[in-house]
Amino acid sequence: MQSTTSSNGFIERFHRTLLEEHLRIKGRTTWYETVAEMQKDLDAYLETYNRQRPHRGRGMKGRTPYDVSKAGIPKTSPARKTSVRKEVKTAA
Repeated sequence: MQSTTSSNGFIERFHRTLLEEHLRIKGRTTWYETVAEMQKDLDAYLETYNRQRPHRGRGMKGRTPYDVSKAGIPKTSPARKTSVRKEVKTAA
């Protein structure tokens, strides 16, 4: 299970990237009259972010999130066994 701190770090970095690469630029260049117009631009950015923009984050190796999800989660090797937790009895 991933720790909350690690997950929060990923989300915080995504928010910063979204702000720097999309919101600040569009906010200076585009006047939106409806939420639907804003959503259309955001959807286009997220398509680029997920399918075209290489990522340098942990485990990404320059791949896009789409490529990583398409490849799937690597299977563990047969030699690797999961650890079994042993119960420890304490004297009462």
